[in-house]
Amino acid sequence: MYSTVKEWIKDYRISLTILLLLVVVVYMNSLGNGFVIDDNTAISNNPKITSFKSVTDRPLFVQPLLYFIVSNLFGPNPTMFRLVNILFHIGTVWITFILLSITSGPIIGFFTASLFAVHPIVTESVVWISGGPHVIYSFFLLFSLLFYVLSSNKKTYYWVSLIFFLLALATSEKAIIFPGILLFYEIALSDIKKSWKKIAPFFIFSGVLVLRVYLPQVGERAAEFQKNVSVKPVFNNPVILIPYAVSSYLQLIFWPIRLSLFHYQTKISLVEYLARLLVFLPFIGLIGLSFQKNRHIFFWLCFFITSIAWTFLPFGVVGIVAERYVYLGTIGVLFLLGYILEKLLEAKRTETLAILLFIIFMIFFMIRTVVRNFDWKNEESLWFATVKTDFIYHGAHNKLGELYERKGDLANAIKEYKIALRLNPNYPEGYSNLGAAYLKMRKLSEASEAFNKSIQLNPWLWQPYQNLAVIYYGRGSYDKAIEYTKAAIQKVPKTSDQYLKANSELYFNLGAMYLKKGDKKKAKEAILAALGFNPQDPKARKILLQLRE
Repeated sequence: MYSTVKEWIKDYRISLTILLLLVVVVYMNSLGNGFVIDDNTAISNNPKITSFKSVTDRPLFVQPLLYFIVSNLFGPNPTMFRLVNILFHIGTVWITFILLSITSGPIIGFFTASLFAVHPIVTESVVWISGGPHVIYSFFLLFSLLFYVLSSNKKTYYWVSLIFFLLALATSEKAIIFPGILLFYEIALSDIKKSWKKIAPFFIFSGVLVLRVYLPQVGERAAEFQKNVSVKPVFNNPVILIPYAVSSYLQLIFWPIRLSLFHYQTKISLVEYLARLLVFLPFIGLIGLSFQKNRHIFFWLCFFITSIAWTFLPFGVVGIVAERYVYLGTIGVLFLLGYILEKLLEAKRTETLAILLFIIFMIFFMIRTVVRNFDWKNEESLWFATVKTDFIYHGAHNKLGELYERKGDLANAIKEYKIALRLNPNYPEGYSNLGAAYLKMRKLSEASEAFNKSIQLNPWLWQPYQNLAVIYYGRGSYDKAIEYTKAAIQKVPKTSDQYLKANSELYFNLGAMYLKKGDKKKAKEAILAALGFNPQDPKARKILLQLRE
C-alpha cells in the first residue's frame, strides 16, 4: 500500500513512460495535419475565437476556453490545437492505467491502457481538432471516477470527484451518462444500498444539464429536421437501433479496417439485422454471466454500453454510429481483452502466447492508427478516404464536390454533385452546390434551375437564395436581389457554425445592393449589421468609410 502518490509514480514510472511514448509514436505523423471540415468554421474562419466573449457566451465553456487560449498564444496553428487533444489523450491513457491498477491490478491496467493508447478507433477524436471534446470530457470523467473510487478511503476525495464531473459537464453534454457508470460501479463492486446517497448529486447535476442544455439542443436539432423538408421525420426503433449500434462498435474495435468519418446506413436488411443480433445477444449474455462470475468484467462491459447510451435516442437527431462517440466506451471493451491477456500470462503454458498476442495486437493497432492519421491530413485526403469507404453515401460525394469546387476544378465538382444526386435525387444541398458550380461557370440557366429545385425540396436552405440574389444582381434586378438576400438572412440557422460568417457576407451583399440603388441610409444600416457579425471585415470597413464621407 502506497502512502503517497510520489511513491506510486516512482514504482510505475516505467509503465507511465512507455504509455507516453506509445501515444507520441502513433500520433507523431498527425501533428502536421491541417484544419478539416468543422475546424474551419470553429477556428480558422471564426472571427470571435480570440475574444473572451466566445467563452462566456457558451454554457459548455471548456472547449471554447481552450480555443481562446491556444488562438491567442499561437494564432490559427492547427498543430497547437491538435497537440491539446493529444495531451488530453495521454492524460486519459494514464488515468486508465492508474484506475485499473487500483481496481484490477497493474498488469491488466497496463495491457488495457496500452491498447487504448494506440487503438485506431480513437483517432477521429484525437486527430480531428473538432473531435477533441470527446477526449477532454472523457479525461475529466475518468478522473472523477478515480477519485470516487478513492473516496471510500478518504472522504475529501468525493468532492474532488464532483469537481471533475462538473468540468466534464462543462465540456460536453455527453457527460450526462456518468451517473449511470457510478450506478453500475456500486452494483458491481460496492454496495448500492449504502451508497445511493453518494451518487444522488451526480444524477442531480446531470438532470440540470439535461434540462438546461441537452433537451434544448435536441429541440433545436428536431426543429432543423422539421425545417429540412427533404428529410422525413426519423424514428429509429430501439429494437433495431441498439443491436446495430453495439455490434457496429464491437466490429470497429476488434477489426478497425473500415474506419470512416461517416458510417452511413440506409435501410437495414433482415439478413444484416439477424447477423447483428448474433453479435449483440451473446454480448448481452456475457454481461449477464459476468455479473455472476466476475464483477470487474461486468462493470467495464456496462461502462461501454452506458458510455454510448446517449446515442440510443430513437428520434434520429444524432448519428447511429460515429467513431468519436465510442472514445470513452472503447476502454470498457479493451478491459475484456486486457483481462484475457492477463489470465493467459498467469499460466505458464500460455505465458508466451499472451505476450505474442499482445505484440500482434499492438503492432496491428499502431500501424492502422498511423495510416488513419494520413486520412486526416487535409480535406482532400479525408474526403477521398471517406468516399472510398462509403461510396454509396451521397453526402461524402457532395463534400468531395465542394473540395473540387474550392480548388477551381468545376468539372469534377459537378461530376461529384451529380453522383450525389443520383444516389439521392431528393438531396437539396446537392442541387444547391450544383447550382453554385454552374454559376461560377456562368451557366446561369442551369444554375437557376438547380437553385429553384433546391428551394422546392427545402425552402429553409439559405444558400440558394443567396446565389439567386447574385444572379438577379448581375441582371440589374436589384429589388429581386434584395428580396432573395433578405430571405437568405432569415433562413441562416442560429445554431449553425456558419451563422457569423454567413450573416456577415449576406449583410455586406445587401449593403452593396442598396448602394447600387442609391439608398445610402439602408446601405449604411446593412454594412453596420455586417460589421456586427465580423468587426474586422476590411471590405465592410472600407465601404462604411465611403458612406461617412
